[in-house]
Amino acid sequence: QKSTTLLSPPATLVAIVAWIAALVLAWRLRSTAPAVLGGVLVFLAAHAMESTILPLELYFEHRNYVAALGVVIAVAGLVGAGYVRLGATTAAFRQAMAAAAVLMPLTFAAATFARAMVWGDPQVRMAQALATSPTSPRLRSQLAATVAETGDLAGALEHIEKAASGPAAPPARTLDLWRILSACLAKASLAETMVVETATAAATPRIALTEMVSFEALAQRIEGGQCAWPSAAQAIELGRAMLAHTRQPAAAHEVWRVRYNLARLLASTGDLGAAAALAQQAWADSRWNKGVGVLVFQLHASLGDLAACRATLERLRAHAGPDDLAMNKAIAQFEAFLADPGKAADVPAMESGP
Repeated sequence: QKSTTLLSPPATLVAIVAWIAALVLAWRLRSTAPAVLGGVLVFLAAHAMESTILPLELYFEHRNYVAALGVVIAVAGLVGAGYVRLGATTAAFRQAMAAAAVLMPLTFAAATFARAMVWGDPQVRMAQALATSPTSPRLRSQLAATVAETGDLAGALEHIEKAASGPAAPPARTLDLWRILSACLAKASLAETMVVETATAAATPRIALTEMVSFEALAQRIEGGQCAWPSAAQAIELGRAMLAHTRQPAAAHEVWRVRYNLARLLASTGDLGAAAALAQQAWADSRWNKGVGVLVFQLHASLGDLAACRATLERLRAHAGPDDLAMNKAIAQFEAFLADPGKAADVPAMESGP
């Protein structure tokens, strides 16, 4: 649970007091057991990124891996200091240390094996997550998508409603996007067709990462003809509204990526001019993301703007490294197209994507 005040949750205050005590103790032991202070500082430094001002999500447990070295260092410092203070060791102490040297790696190996068994099976992973974090919006959105792909729209909507009623309920537009995407995945339509209009009208000043991901999945499925509902026109209006209402800078990842997917949607409806303008802006805002550049070239080629194609190709060449095989393959195809545009019946078909 995310801490919002000192007492919400109460563990916040307990943790702060405990950390102050740990730092005071480590500082007092700096002469006799300097590794304790070093280990504590390593742990805090490793967590400085997601535990301070950067807006990262809180969940991902792999962020503990490097930090855990700080714990090992601190414990080793305590054991070393205790060894020095004890002086001559007893046979029992030496046997205990020898046993620990064997048991600790075995314990870590067993824990790693158990974790691998969970993460190796998506169903087991979901079941464990549901048992430990039943109110997690991220989990509920994943479960909704999984259930929707089986055609069970009602089950998907039930997961979304549980996310909406939880202690960390996402914004209303996020929930609406999940409902719309679930209907698309289930190849069904919602009886409450107003959900698209509600999401479009939501003057939300920020495009959340979850919203960007949901809109991207929706746009790509509509582009591929995989949705019975909503229509491309409805999705286009939704994307335009998201961009119109946000106060984030154009270079924000969520913003330029929504613009890129909106360009793809427009292109799928035949509005190539508007699509090219949006893709060009998304390309510049993304600091010349190569996947977006591929779409820009394709759109200019479809419009017959060879000068724009050449300018796009020049920038793509500048950003492609020798090991970027997919990009170099695309560049070769684009070069062949520009060498004889009349010979090619179609624009070179390359999958684009950030």
